[in-house]
Amino acid sequence: MTDSTKRTRVRWLIITVLFIITTINYADRATFSIAGQSASKELGLDPVAMGYILSAFAWAYVLGQIPGGALLDKFGSSGSTSFRWWSGRCLRRFRGSPGSSRAWRRPPCSSP
Repeated sequence: MTDSTKRTRVRWLIITVLFIITTINYADRATFSIAGQSASKELGLDPVAMGYILSAFAWAYVLGQIPGGALLDKFGSSGSTSFRWWSGRCLRRFRGSPGSSRAWRRPPCSSP
């Protein structure tokens, strides 16, 4: 192994961050599953609405896995990462409370 191809420890940082994010996601799902009955009583939600809320955690996977895999196959890791970063910057303009026109005043793909 030459000096130019020396391995770094970045991969362990990436694995650690993914582990932490996955753990938080799992804890959120588990917590809402437990607190769901009292939340549905307070908010007046029927079982179908609670099913939508509990399944919303999986919607991001459904919406992201197939196009993400296709991008990765077509453009490789660098190209797909660049696309995800750019599209994330563009989607930031839609932040804000519902009905707020604050988000629309920024130019497209600008930083907050």
